[in-house]
Amino acid sequence: MILAGDIGGTNARLGLFTSQEGALSAVATHQYATQDFESLEKIVTCFVDKYGHEISCACFGVAGPVIAGRSQGVNMAWPVDQASLAQTLSGIPVTVINDLVANAHGLTQLVAQDYRTIHTGEMNPQGNIAILAAGTGLGIASVNRSDGKDRISPSEGGHSDFAPQSDEDIALLRFLRKQFRHVSWERVVSGSGLCNLYEFLRTREPDREPPWLRDALAEGDRAACIAKHGQDGSSELCRLALLRFAHYYGSLAGNLALQLYTTGGIWLGGGIPSKLSDILTEPTFLDAFLGKGRIQYLLEVIPVHVVLNERTALLGAAQWAAASRSAT
Repeated sequence: MILAGDIGGTNARLGLFTSQEGALSAVATHQYATQDFESLEKIVTCFVDKYGHEISCACFGVAGPVIAGRSQGVNMAWPVDQASLAQTLSGIPVTVINDLVANAHGLTQLVAQDYRTIHTGEMNPQGNIAILAAGTGLGIASVNRSDGKDRISPSEGGHSDFAPQSDEDIALLRFLRKQFRHVSWERVVSGSGLCNLYEFLRTREPDREPPWLRDALAEGDRAACIAKHGQDGSSELCRLALLRFAHYYGSLAGNLALQLYTTGGIWLGGGIPSKLSDILTEPTFLDAFLGKGRIQYLLEVIPVHVVLNERTALLGAAQWAAASRSAT
């Protein structure tokens, strides 16, 4: 039995899987609120106590850089340590990998209903791939295809410099610099980024925020509230924030497509794109994706897909564990 985990700043998903000839079958899965626990070891113990099976190996995809089996992501409340997890699991083989590496592996497990193509392009089966995952934070990874092999490279590109192009972008940069010493792409394209965009727009036109919306935003998850009222037509201000989010998501996706020459496609993962797939099909995203001047013709042939299956990274972690077990 394989234990797999997708560990983010908001949620931790764990699952038990069997693997036969490369095909994964889920035995049990459960999602936990990360903030409710003081460590991943506590979450793992809770899961194993409830679903207890004989586990032979484990792999956890974690939202943050992994160095020597240990990770402390900026959006994580606690570190994740490979040796400590192995001890918790009675000494079985345990691997900790970056969550975007897990996402990349999970793409191979998806079927047609697990994703939505928002730009068809002309997919090159041997072309490079990039994954751009917006959730609590912003994760980026690439898949380089050469010599018939896929080489997955994680990155911390979400923390690279936000790149304003227009006067509006520059105004946003100035607004965010008052709060943050460094304005990264994650400050714009993430759950907190959506809130930042909303606040930027609200401060310019405060009368557009009705009292009922102000109260709703104060009650709970601000990003979810903005997404809800921006999509159901009840708030034009929230809709404008979503369109601005789609614009920057498209712009960054186009940057990655050029930097990594992703003729195999761009995949939009994480918790946000699946919930905003209708917004992402509007012209705003694609206009920003294609809007790279003289090189637009290259972007026109690159497919773009939205991952709808929220268990993609979990499946990828399970696949990694299965492959590692087979290799030993």
